[in-house]
Amino acid sequence: MIDLNCGYELQDLSKLSQYLSSSETLRKKLLWIEEPTHPDLAEYWGNEINFNLAAGENHHGVEQLSNLSRYNISWIMPDFGRTLKITDFPSLVKKIKRSSSISFHSYSSGFLAYLSLLISTSLPLEKTLYEHDFSQNALLKDITQDSLSIKNGFAYIDQSALHELNLNNVDSSWTIKSTSIEL
Repeated sequence: MIDLNCGYELQDLSKLSQYLSSSETLRKKLLWIEEPTHPDLAEYWGNEINFNLAAGENHHGVEQLSNLSRYNISWIMPDFGRTLKITDFPSLVKKIKRSSSISFHSYSSGFLAYLSLLISTSLPLEKTLYEHDFSQNALLKDITQDSLSIKNGFAYIDQSALHELNLNNVDSSWTIKSTSIEL
């Protein structure tokens, strides 16, 4: 994955794509190119780049996110902390084309990472990817060793792993968390 963070102009994308395509290693291993230009130009990216594309952290609401699917963006990346209400997620899933998959953008907090992981496990395996850099960010203090387990397609979070999130009065129903989404 290469996150270009909107760093290119539209006229530069074809040259960038040719350069990346010249590397056999990149052609085989590159999963996607993320947000190569300003998000408003997403409908043009597919005409210029010969790799799978990802976007969504700067697209807000069901309509903008579902439009990405129409623009042949392979990976839609909603962020429950910035771009999409969790209650709108089932509507988004119904509106995106079957050719698009979901990989959540959840870098702002450990809680959002947990939430995104839970929802990822409710989606078909071939339609989602949970990727996260657990190094120097907010998640590091929130996730302790063996705090997450996945069983029968659901993610479970150990209550004691959430001590850094200030959830002192967590209802007992949160002892084990799981989710399922009606699609």
